[in-house]
Amino acid sequence: MALETFGAPTTETLRDLAGIYFNLALSMEFESKLTESKSMYLRAKQLLQQKESYLLSQKEKCDDEKANESESIPIPELEELKELINEITLKIEDMDNNNQASMSQEIQAATNKAALAAAQNLNAINDLSGMIKKRKAEPAESVAAQKEVKVEESNFESEDPKEEK
Repeated sequence: MALETFGAPTTETLRDLAGIYFNLALSMEFESKLTESKSMYLRAKQLLQQKESYLLSQKEKCDDEKANESESIPIPELEELKELINEITLKIEDMDNNNQASMSQEIQAATNKAALAAAQNLNAINDLSGMIKKRKAEPAESVAAQKEVKVEESNFESEDPKEEK
Protein backbone atom coordinates (compact mmCIF):
# COMPACT_ATOMS: atom_id res chain seq x y z
CA MET A 1 0.00 0.00 0.00
CA ALA A 2 1.22 3.49 -0.80
CA LEU A 3 0.69 4.71 2.75
CA GLU A 4 3.10 2.09 4.08
CA THR A 5 5.74 3.24 1.58
CA PHE A 6 5.79 6.75 3.03
CA GLY A 7 6.04 5.61 6.65
CA ALA A 8 5.73 8.41 9.19
CA PRO A 9 4.73 11.67 7.52
CA THR A 10 7.41 14.29 7.19
CA THR A 11 6.97 17.85 6.06
CA GLU A 12 8.14 16.85 2.58
CA THR A 13 5.64 13.99 2.24
CA LEU A 14 2.57 15.66 3.78
CA ARG A 15 1.20 16.88 0.46
CA ASP A 16 1.76 13.52 -1.23
CA LEU A 17 0.04 11.72 1.64
CA ALA A 18 -2.86 14.15 1.42
CA GLY A 19 -3.14 13.31 -2.28
CA ILE A 20 -3.24 9.60 -1.48
CA TYR A 21 -5.96 10.11 1.11
CA PHE A 22 -7.89 12.29 -1.31
CA ASN A 23 -7.76 9.57 -3.98
CA LEU A 24 -8.82 6.96 -1.41
CA ALA A 25 -11.73 9.20 -0.46
CA LEU A 26 -12.79 9.49 -4.08
CA SER A 27 -12.70 5.72 -4.53
CA MET A 28 -14.64 5.17 -1.28
CA GLU A 29 -17.21 7.70 -2.41
CA PHE A 30 -17.53 5.88 -5.73
CA GLU A 31 -18.15 2.63 -3.81
CA SER A 32 -20.86 4.43 -1.76
CA LYS A 33 -18.87 4.04 1.44
CA LEU A 34 -19.61 7.58 2.53
CA THR A 35 -18.46 7.43 6.14
CA GLU A 36 -15.06 6.03 5.16
CA SER A 37 -14.83 8.55 2.34
CA LYS A 38 -15.54 11.44 4.67
CA SER A 39 -12.87 10.27 7.12
CA MET A 40 -10.36 10.08 4.26
CA TYR A 41 -11.25 13.61 3.14
CA LEU A 42 -10.83 14.84 6.69
CA ARG A 43 -7.44 13.16 6.96
CA ALA A 44 -6.33 14.73 3.66
CA LYS A 45 -7.48 18.14 4.88
CA GLN A 46 -5.61 17.65 8.15
CA LEU A 47 -2.38 16.76 6.32
CA LEU A 48 -2.72 19.79 4.04
CA GLN A 49 -3.29 22.02 7.06
CA GLN A 50 -0.12 20.61 8.66
CA LYS A 51 1.80 21.39 5.49
CA GLU A 52 0.26 24.87 5.41
CA SER A 53 1.26 25.60 9.01
CA TYR A 54 4.78 24.33 8.28
CA LEU A 55 5.06 26.63 5.25
CA LEU A 56 3.69 29.56 7.24
CA SER A 57 6.30 29.00 9.93
CA GLN A 58 9.01 28.83 7.26
CA LYS A 59 7.70 32.02 5.70
CA GLU A 60 7.74 33.78 9.08
CA LYS A 61 11.35 32.70 9.61
CA CYS A 62 12.24 34.08 6.18
CA ASP A 63 10.34 37.29 6.91
CA ASP A 64 12.13 37.68 10.25
CA GLU A 65 15.50 37.19 8.58
CA LYS A 66 14.61 39.63 5.82
CA ALA A 67 12.88 42.15 8.09
CA ASN A 68 14.82 44.97 6.57
CA GLU A 69 13.30 44.24 3.11
CA SER A 70 10.07 46.06 2.23
CA GLU A 71 7.84 43.05 1.33
CA SER A 72 7.68 39.39 2.21
CA ILE A 73 8.01 36.91 -0.61
CA PRO A 74 4.77 34.98 -1.27
CA ILE A 75 5.06 31.22 -1.45
CA PRO A 76 3.05 29.82 -4.40
CA GLU A 77 2.64 26.43 -2.73
CA LEU A 78 0.99 28.11 0.24
CA GLU A 79 -1.68 29.62 -2.03
CA GLU A 80 -2.24 26.24 -3.68
CA LEU A 81 -2.63 24.58 -0.31
CA LYS A 82 -5.23 27.14 0.76
CA GLU A 83 -7.22 26.44 -2.42
CA LEU A 84 -6.95 22.67 -1.93
CA ILE A 85 -8.08 22.95 1.69
CA ASN A 86 -11.06 25.03 0.61
CA GLU A 87 -11.95 22.50 -2.10
CA ILE A 88 -11.80 19.61 0.36
CA THR A 89 -13.88 21.56 2.86
CA LEU A 90 -16.52 22.15 0.18
CA LYS A 91 -16.40 18.46 -0.76
CA ILE A 92 -17.02 17.46 2.86
CA GLU A 93 -19.90 19.95 3.14
CA ASP A 94 -21.42 18.57 -0.07
CA MET A 95 -21.19 15.05 1.32
CA ASP A 96 -22.92 16.17 4.52
CA ASN A 97 -25.69 17.85 2.51
CA ASN A 98 -26.09 14.79 0.28
CA ASN A 99 -26.21 12.55 3.35
CA GLN A 100 -28.97 14.69 4.82
CA ALA A 101 -30.87 14.62 1.53
CA SER A 102 -30.49 10.86 1.19
CA MET A 103 -31.52 10.41 4.81
CA SER A 104 -34.65 12.46 4.19
CA GLN A 105 -35.35 10.30 1.13
CA GLU A 106 -34.86 7.18 3.24
CA ILE A 107 -37.19 8.58 5.88
CA GLN A 108 -39.76 9.36 3.18
CA ALA A 109 -39.46 5.83 1.77
CA ALA A 110 -39.85 4.32 5.24
CA THR A 111 -42.89 6.51 5.86
CA ASN A 112 -44.41 5.40 2.56
CA LYS A 113 -43.80 1.75 3.45
CA ALA A 114 -45.39 2.25 6.87
CA ALA A 115 -48.40 3.99 5.33
CA LEU A 116 -48.80 1.20 2.80
CA ALA A 117 -48.62 -1.44 5.52
CA ALA A 118 -51.18 0.47 7.59
CA ALA A 119 -53.49 0.70 4.59
CA GLN A 120 -53.18 -3.02 3.99
CA ASN A 121 -54.00 -3.64 7.65
CA LEU A 122 -57.08 -1.41 7.33
CA ASN A 123 -58.30 -3.50 4.42
CA ALA A 124 -57.91 -6.58 6.57
CA ILE A 125 -59.84 -4.90 9.38
CA ASN A 126 -62.67 -3.76 7.09
CA ASP A 127 -63.04 -7.23 5.60
CA LEU A 128 -66.01 -8.68 7.49
CA SER A 129 -66.43 -11.79 5.37
CA GLY A 130 -64.76 -13.90 8.02
CA MET A 131 -67.39 -12.95 10.57
CA ILE A 132 -70.34 -14.19 8.54
CA LYS A 133 -71.47 -17.68 9.39
CA LYS A 134 -71.74 -19.88 6.38
CA ARG A 135 -74.74 -22.13 5.95
CA LYS A 136 -74.25 -25.76 6.45
CA ALA A 137 -74.78 -27.81 3.38
CA GLU A 138 -78.17 -29.51 3.63
CA PRO A 139 -78.39 -33.18 2.90
CA ALA A 140 -79.54 -33.98 -0.64
CA GLU A 141 -82.71 -35.76 0.62
CA SER A 142 -84.04 -32.71 2.45
CA VAL A 143 -83.33 -30.45 -0.53
CA ALA A 144 -85.24 -32.80 -2.83
CA ALA A 145 -88.14 -33.02 -0.33
CA GLN A 146 -88.36 -29.24 -0.10
CA LYS A 147 -88.46 -28.95 -3.89
CA GLU A 148 -91.32 -31.49 -4.05
CA VAL A 149 -93.27 -29.58 -1.41
CA LYS A 150 -92.80 -26.34 -3.30
CA VAL A 151 -93.88 -27.96 -6.55
CA GLU A 152 -97.04 -29.40 -4.92
CA GLU A 153 -97.87 -26.01 -3.38
CA SER A 154 -97.47 -24.30 -6.70
CA ASN A 155 -99.70 -26.92 -8.40
CA PHE A 156 -102.30 -26.47 -5.72
CA GLU A 157 -102.33 -22.73 -6.11
CA SER A 158 -102.49 -22.90 -9.91
CA GLU A 159 -105.87 -24.72 -9.83
CA ASP A 160 -108.65 -22.38 -10.56
CA PRO A 161 -111.16 -22.00 -7.68
CA LYS A 162 -113.97 -21.22 -10.16
CA GLU A 163 -113.82 -24.69 -11.59
CA GLU A 164 -114.63 -26.29 -8.22
CA LYS A 165 -118.03 -24.55 -8.02
